[in-house]
Amino acid sequence: INSSLGYGQHRYFQEQMDGKTALVSRAANMAASKGILVVNAAGNEGSGKWKTIGAPADADSVLAVGGINPNNEIHMDFGSYGPTADMRLKPNVSNYAKTVAANRNNGYELIYGTSFASPLTAGFAACALSLNPSMPAMQLFKEIEKSAHLFPYFDYAHGYGIPQAAYFLGKYGKREIPPFTIVNTSSGVEIRPENELPMNTRTNRYLGNRFMYVHIENDKAYLNRYWVFEIRDGETVSIPKNEMGANAAKMRVHLNGFTQTIDLK
Repeated sequence: INSSLGYGQHRYFQEQMDGKTALVSRAANMAASKGILVVNAAGNEGSGKWKTIGAPADADSVLAVGGINPNNEIHMDFGSYGPTADMRLKPNVSNYAKTVAANRNNGYELIYGTSFASPLTAGFAACALSLNPSMPAMQLFKEIEKSAHLFPYFDYAHGYGIPQAAYFLGKYGKREIPPFTIVNTSSGVEIRPENELPMNTRTNRYLGNRFMYVHIENDKAYLNRYWVFEIRDGETVSIPKNEMGANAAKMRVHLNGFTQTIDLK
């Protein structure tokens, strides 16, 4: 099922986005229990007061899809953010939320929304399922997460990133050597990227701009902070200790298809 439902600020409080309160979220979980993969838009409230995902994207068994800009493959500001009220990862993955569509004047225009990201992902799921029709829906859910271009890195804007067909076709590139060096200092952590422009092995193409993703995970496995840095000419990224938040336990860094995790305790 592809769904663009999104019930939030007009019916609920943010603390009710726990996947258990909203009727539509309970219905979506019921559909999942019957073997249906439910793919739902994360919502378009990221730049407003509500900001967070709506229902049924908050449901545990719903594959919530965030919005990515196709020009640079990072989060679009309007896309709703996670996590859920009970601190589960949302969105699960992301996809392109900008497209060209016909308008009422017999022309066309650029339009935006996670309602475009979600059907892209639902169609992807149908293609992936065609390779293994006996795969249970929740296993497909997890495999789509694993296929995403940032996995195992995640954050509350991108989820695990954009699902990649190469993963299901057995042609998934894997970078063996990290494209950066992590150095612990007395004041925090420095991340020093390589100078050359390498190929993104997960999408098999060169990137015009290099984006580094960094998150800080606390001792409860929730994210305290996360950042996306645009890297030019191998400039060093510094994360001071006082910006890591309370009980910082791990840092994950993702750049160009490679993720490294370091312990902070």
